[in-house]
Parts: sequence; structure tokens; C-alpha cells
Amino acid sequence: MPTKTQTSKDDLKDILGRIGKDVDANTVFGETRVVEGRAVIPVASVSYGGGGGAGHGGEESAGEGEGMGLGFGLQAKPLGVIEVTADEVRWVPVVDVAKVVIVGAVAGVLAVALGLLAGGCCRRD
Repeated sequence: MPTKTQTSKDDLKDILGRIGKDVDANTVFGETRVVEGRAVIPVASVSYGGGGGAGHGGEESAGEGEGMGLGFGLQAKPLGVIEVTADEVRWVPVVDVAKVVIVGAVAGVLAVALGLLAGGCCRRD
């Protein structure tokens, strides 16, 4: 009869095996769709990672101990689309609006700060 730890290790191998089968090129390149005579292929960045552990401990004579842990993370981010027509193939990136807003806000704050500094340095009373 397998121990709890052996059963947990087998479960972990099973889970990681399923993930490996599910993550392939189709995870990054989506299903091609034809829209108005253009083939559109969505492209994403997909990353994942995981870890696990096992353990023992306690008094051997009392049969205490054992343990198991598992963690997993997945991130998927759209990058853009490959657009294919009879005349050309082109890359159309996805615009990350949040990044654009943050960069604009930081640039605005720096412009105001530099303006105040320049005005204070050159001012004559």
C-alpha cells in the first residue's frame, strides 16, 4: 500500500503532466480568424511556474509526520496580432493603455517640477 507521501508525489506528477500537455503553441498563438479578407492570428505571452514539496518529521516511533505542498502560477498577456492579406503580412501590437497613462502622468509631473525649478532659478526679484 503506498504512503501518503508517495500518493502525493504521484498526484503532483499527474498535475504537472497535464499542464505540459495543455501548454503548447496554441496557448501563445490563438486560433486564426478571417475578418474582411484578412487572416488574423492573435499572439500572447504565456508563462507559468510551480513548485512543490514533501516532508517527514515528528517521532518515528509514534508514526507522526508527513506533509505536502504545491503552488502554481500562470500569466497570459496579449501582445498583438499577425495580420495576413494577399499583399502583406504585418504585426499589429496591442497598446497597453495603463502603461501609456502612467508614462504620461510621470512625464507631466516631471515637466511641472522642471518648470517650477527653472522658474525659481531664473527669477529675479
